[in-house]
Parts: sequence; structure tokens; C-alpha cells
Amino acid sequence: MTLVGHRILIVDANVDAATRLSLHLQRHGCEVATAPTLESAVPIASVLGPKVVMVDDQFGVSRLRSLRGVLLGTEACDHTTKFVCLVRTQAAAQVMLLTDFDAAFANPVRADDLVAYMTEALVTPASRTASQP
Repeated sequence: MTLVGHRILIVDANVDAATRLSLHLQRHGCEVATAPTLESAVPIASVLGPKVVMVDDQFGVSRLRSLRGVLLGTEACDHTTKFVCLVRTQAAAQVMLLTDFDAAFANPVRADDLVAYMTEALVTPASRTASQP
């Protein structure tokens, strides 16, 4: 199972955190773009066409849901796009799962946990079968 070629958008105002996560995902073969604001995420997504959009919960639940709706209304994202929220607490993770996000990870986020989730979420049954001897 591989993440090579999968497109990931990270939306986080903490540039250092976004850069660290981006570098880790790039080592796994992902094409990664970062956006420091929700507003800057839309044009970046329209060019990237991400399969995963990762957002930090610092922007607030209603604004995150709004971004998700906007992106799903564009050609850049579709029903297969995964929306992942990076949150401050486990309780916040539960809230995000109830608000239409596919996954939520409490900080500090272990990059290997994200890679494991994305490997499972992005590898289709057909490609799993094809990758088995």
C-alpha cells in the first residue's frame, strides 16, 4: 500500500507545523500543498485537486464546515475527498466526527498515525487486490 501520487492539502496557520507534516507526507510520496488560511485554501485546492484536506480546528467548527461545503461544491473535490481535522483535545475530535469530517486526530498528531489512516482511506479495494502477489 502506498501514498505515492496522492494529493494532500494542509490548512494550518502554524506554518512550522504544516511544513513538518508536509515534509513527512512528501517522504511517503504524497504531493502536498499548504495554506495558512481558509480563504487561501480554496484557490490552492482548485489547482491541486486534493484527495485529502487536513485542517486545524483553530478556525472554528462553523468555518471548517463552510470550507468543506465550498470545496465539495467545486470540481477540485468530490465525494471521495477525505476531510481530516487536527484538533486540540480528544473531546474536540469527537465533535468534529459528528460534523461531517471523515477523521479527527488530537494534537500532538503523530504523523505515522495520519499516514496509516490515509493509506487505509485512500487505497481502494481494487488497488489492494492489485498490490497483492
